[in-house]
Amino acid sequence: MNTATAEVSAPNVHRVPCANLPALTAALDKLIRRAAKIGCPLPTYTVGEPYPVEFKRRNAMDEVVKYLVLHADVVVGGPAPKFDGWTLAAVLEPLGEENMVAMVPGVTVTLPASYAVATGACDHCKAHRNRLQTFALAHDDGRTVQVGRQCLRDFLGHESPETLARYAELLVLFGATVSGAEEDDFGGGGGREPDCFALDAYLPWVASSIRADGWCSRTKARDEGGMATSDDAMDRMRRQGYWRDHTPPAPTDGDMAKAAAAIEWAATLDTSAEPVGSYLANVGIVGRAGYTTRKSLGIAASILGAHERATAQVAERAEQRKSVHFGTIGKRETFTFTVLRVLPIETQYGVSYIVLMKDDAGNVAKWKASGGTMAGSDDFDRGVRVTGKCTVKEHTSYKEIAQTVLTRCAFEIVKPAIENTHEMAVAS
Repeated sequence: MNTATAEVSAPNVHRVPCANLPALTAALDKLIRRAAKIGCPLPTYTVGEPYPVEFKRRNAMDEVVKYLVLHADVVVGGPAPKFDGWTLAAVLEPLGEENMVAMVPGVTVTLPASYAVATGACDHCKAHRNRLQTFALAHDDGRTVQVGRQCLRDFLGHESPETLARYAELLVLFGATVSGAEEDDFGGGGGREPDCFALDAYLPWVASSIRADGWCSRTKARDEGGMATSDDAMDRMRRQGYWRDHTPPAPTDGDMAKAAAAIEWAATLDTSAEPVGSYLANVGIVGRAGYTTRKSLGIAASILGAHERATAQVAERAEQRKSVHFGTIGKRETFTFTVLRVLPIETQYGVSYIVLMKDDAGNVAKWKASGGTMAGSDDFDRGVRVTGKCTVKEHTSYKEIAQTVLTRCAFEIVKPAIENTHEMAVAS
């Protein structure tokens, strides 16, 4: 009989690719049903929240690409197979001239080296036989013994030592199943096939794609044909699809800088006031995560444009805060404006419009127009230059921006839409 330090440890923790979880949970549930059928204590497992794990892989061009795979911690537990101070610590099965030693999950013990070579040995009956299986047992006082399956009843004095043995085997199989699920090919789940991608690896390719071909949403690609920017960027990064046989231009320093700025913006975006499930709320979720799954690829790719719009709105707001009231209330005068935004509003009387404009000094004007006015025409849109007579109705402010409210406006277009006119970042 040997001595060793043995204790029942905390449950085993295994890091398993999320793609393998369906096959794993099905296998574990089957083992639990088997334990219940033979009257054993039931082993347990819990699956934690997914988290990304970074790997590196060479693509078709032999370039090293960083990618992420979602994993979850699977915790295996259950009461140790124990009776009268003795714990079944390991199952020993001969393989050639040595023993394969399978430790029971949740049991920590340092076994003597002789157990690895003592095939068929039994410390109880002292006989060496051609045994298919023996067990290592550890006592609370530190002793360990190797006992043959047929000697367990006499050694333990347990009325059902077979149940203990079968339970130990089940726990070993339970742990082996979870350990196997950590591998790529378990159950056909896909293992470490990339299922999510770091934003700092993906967004530079989005910037490169936009610079080359402009932005194309998945909706536009579906309705009008072509390749969505989010998908083209992924193909560029992974050298697949069209880019398998063509070398895409690498992201420039400018692309990298745009991506970095957009990632920082999204990661710190305050979405506390955004409705759950809204576009900006989802942008914030992706930004704070720092990675995207395939399902959120479109949101991730759009972060570059969202950041540019937000930056433009900040600059526009700063400019608009210089706005001052103009005109005399009640007086009808001639004004010239550039249209900033035309907002249609459904009312019980039909469609009306809120038109936001600015004059050459940057002062903001607001006009509530009915559907029968020029505001409802297709030509009256952001960037259009208009002139005409209006009556100054009142002087107000919105979000610290001075607005002159106009009525009875009669405009004519003097210049079509001007490119790159920023959309005003205020609402009526």
